[in-house]
Amino acid sequence: MLTQEVRNNIKASLEKGELNNKVMTSDHIVTPSDRRRCILPHDNTKRKLHNKVKCEVATAIVNHLTKKINQTTQIVGLENLKGFKGAGIITANHFSPVDSTVVRFLTNKVGKKRKLSIVVAETNMFMPGKLGWLLKNVNTIPFSSDLAYIEKNFNPSLEKRIKQKHWILFYPEQEMWPGFTKPRHLKPGAYHYACKYRIPIIPTFITMEKKDDGIQYTIHVFPLIHCDPSKNAKENKEAMMEADFQYKKECYERVYKKSLTYEYSDSDLIF
Repeated sequence: MLTQEVRNNIKASLEKGELNNKVMTSDHIVTPSDRRRCILPHDNTKRKLHNKVKCEVATAIVNHLTKKINQTTQIVGLENLKGFKGAGIITANHFSPVDSTVVRFLTNKVGKKRKLSIVVAETNMFMPGKLGWLLKNVNTIPFSSDLAYIEKNFNPSLEKRIKQKHWILFYPEQEMWPGFTKPRHLKPGAYHYACKYRIPIIPTFITMEKKDDGIQYTIHVFPLIHCDPSKNAKENKEAMMEADFQYKKECYERVYKKSLTYEYSDSDLIF
């Protein structure tokens, strides 16, 4: 996964100051035909019986994998979620195909075992093999720039999950940078929807430490970020995004004991 070509892509993106670039080299390129066939009609909320059954099976498998992958995972800041039972948008850094299991480890811990929905790039819906099957069948909501899809499928799917008090995982960094330990620039989508539906951002940041038997993850949970009724949507979106980034930046600097800069170093890549 972290090939030399991917390392070079990360280095080139950092040098350009483009921290949301695609660096993976094997992602499927979605064609308009692919989108019409697989994305636009995707049953995001599992209305059909056979999709409900597959979702139950996939969720059971993913919960089992979550336990296996996160045997040594730690949670810091759980007190920031005390008493919160409603819907929210949870944000995390994106550094691995299985980083969502770290978030799921948290949501399972707080009683949201079957109430985590994950917004994924539409390219993920074309991933082959067992991981691809799981991605298609757990509570994932593919995101596409197609406006008709957003209006007729994506937004209604979010609304339904919010009414069901799901926590919806957004990756505001967008693209996965494998093993990258630093927080990257955030995109506004998660904060737009938090403002639109008047639900809080649940900000998190995952740190990693190499151990003899693999990687130990720690998921840090920060105080909820709420919309300010005295601000308009644009002001709220920008303020929430900035507050989230500051939480992530402070956590990075405290845990790794170094200032956040975007000069390339192999030491910033854990895998």
